[in-house]
Amino acid sequence: MLTREDCIALSSLTEAEITAIAAHERYPADIAAQLSHYLVVAPTGQLYIKEAIKDDLARPD
Repeated sequence: MLTREDCIALSSLTEAEITAIAAHERYPADIAAQLSHYLVVAPTGQLYIKEAIKDDLARPD
């Protein structure tokens, strides 16, 4: 069984980036870590990650 730390390491993203994806998608962090791994290797995944982080930074709290 993979741990959350394993998923973070596999994704090549930082924990902060995964947390941003989790917040953007409203997913638990462990699901977001798995999604992040997929997005890193998907053809348009890195663009999606950048846009998700930009959206979250622009959104008022």
